[in-house]
Amino acid sequence: MGLNYSCASKNDVRIGGTDWIPDFPTMESSYDEIAALRMGAESSEDRALLMFCRITRGQWFNDGNKRTALMTANHALINAGIGVFSISPSLKREFTTRLLHYYESNDDVPFRSWLKDNAIGRLPGGIASVESRRLELKRSGTAAVDQNLPVYQTAMSMRAQTPAY
Repeated sequence: MGLNYSCASKNDVRIGGTDWIPDFPTMESSYDEIAALRMGAESSEDRALLMFCRITRGQWFNDGNKRTALMTANHALINAGIGVFSISPSLKREFTTRLLHYYESNDDVPFRSWLKDNAIGRLPGGIASVESRRLELKRSGTAAVDQNLPVYQTAMSMRAQTPAY
């Protein structure tokens, strides 16, 4: 039996570590959540963290909700030139405890605050990693710098060309 990835979660969802059971998502409720995200955050960083929170708690898919939320948040953060969302292995246990508390309380403010402080690796100056590597090579003098390497746009110029989330 094949999986239909275009559908919202259809099975009762149980989450390990908690007795909390999410509401059954519908296409309409999921769409409404996504639409609300556009208005619910002041910055791209806040919007990325809200997306992560809403997708994980919403349990919209049969499997892979945290992975999908992580990819979505990373897309928004990278696209805005902010950085990368990642949980350090040393913080995984604390992350799980805080995530379960968020599931049960539906209060995302303390969880997002913790994520902002512990889960976003910021890019220096908002530049792309290729440009960062080019500058590192130039500074170290250990390798010849190819002057033909593209100089990537700053986050501000990229933001002007990118649709808002």
